[in-house]
Amino acid sequence: RWGEARELLARIRDAVPDHADALHLAGLTELGDGNRAAAWPLLRAAAVLAPHRVDIAHNLARAALETGADPAKTLTALRRAALLAPHDAEWPDRAAAWAEKLGDWPAAAAMARRLTALQPDLAGAWRRLGRILEAQGDWRDGFKARRRSAIVKRLEVERWVATGAAARRRDDQPAAISAFRGALALEPDRAEAWSTLGNALRDAGLTEASCRAHGRAARLSGNDPTIVWNQALALLTAGRWSEGWPALESRWRAQGFPTAPRRFEAPPWRGEPLAGKSILLYEEQGRGDAIQFARFIPHLAALGATETVEVGRDLVPLFRHSFAGLATVIETG
Repeated sequence: RWGEARELLARIRDAVPDHADALHLAGLTELGDGNRAAAWPLLRAAAVLAPHRVDIAHNLARAALETGADPAKTLTALRRAALLAPHDAEWPDRAAAWAEKLGDWPAAAAMARRLTALQPDLAGAWRRLGRILEAQGDWRDGFKARRRSAIVKRLEVERWVATGAAARRRDDQPAAISAFRGALALEPDRAEAWSTLGNALRDAGLTEASCRAHGRAARLSGNDPTIVWNQALALLTAGRWSEGWPALESRWRAQGFPTAPRRFEAPPWRGEPLAGKSILLYEEQGRGDAIQFARFIPHLAALGATETVEVGRDLVPLFRHSFAGLATVIETG
């Protein structure tokens, strides 16, 4: 009902021509009704009458951007909005960008410095300040600002990664996924973040997305064994056996893998016929894994193998009872 509002405000302005609120609301009415050219002079008049009103200054600045006002006047409006709201980062951010666009380097530097004071942990603010200072020929301070940007960016990435790790510990996979993506938005070539994102995606049931994330992590890391191990788990979860099983062999070289590799004179089994042959099965990683994979002991016996199963002392009674007549169960070591 812009027409009714316009008529009512016109009557107020006829009665009180210098009514700042009426001019302000009239300008917003024209702006809301799409009459941008009519909005600008009304808001400017309101700003002149009430130079310390923050709301008027902000709406004038928005109108300047939306109406395509004179660039210099737009910059003046943006700077005034920034000065009247010293704790609001939006306006120095916009003012610095506009001044940089116009090549007004002193104004751009002043607004960029104000933004870094308000948001010292924002890498982009320091990067912009560095760029502006260098455009002014201030290479020393420009370099310092860019270096600060790099440091802040690294800290911001680490915060995202730590947030994601904390979310994974409390089994909040959506929050973890969001955090790791936040880290990658800042540092897209960080292999570790792609790998941890892949783990969170896998635990959230998004197996194909997990495989893609792990694939990228593997490429970026030069096939780091730990990352490829995690990739293998994602591939196996997705049912991609022909890719997952070979990749799983990287676990033996992975940092932190709980089972030390062992060397035997006999070769590892590669799926060849077992009839009349002996095979040693031994546990790795933990008791849960040993119990989980014990289901294959009867299958190997059915293939004609003579089996020796080596497990920890606490599992020996269980395995001897469960697989009596199928395998000889011995204690590790």
